[in-house]
Amino acid sequence: NTMTYTESLFTALLELLSGFVAYRRYQKKPSDQGRDQIRRHMRKAQTFWTHHTQRHGALPGVATAFRESQFWEMTQRMLEETE
Repeated sequence: NTMTYTESLFTALLELLSGFVAYRRYQKKPSDQGRDQIRRHMRKAQTFWTHHTQRHGALPGVATAFRESQFWEMTQRMLEETE
């Protein structure tokens, strides 16, 4: 369970960082493809974050759930900016 928990955290962070990179590229050169990349990565980040905090964090024997500040709000704001 600890490995599942850790994997969900790292996958959420990977998608978040990939979304940040796509966002920076989009700011320099806006395109439909760039916007779609941002949205795809941010949605995946949100999905994995939800699994990490709600499902995997509740499994027996895992570490204390990682606490965050504004993860969901930040990713949602980026999604809204690219609509």
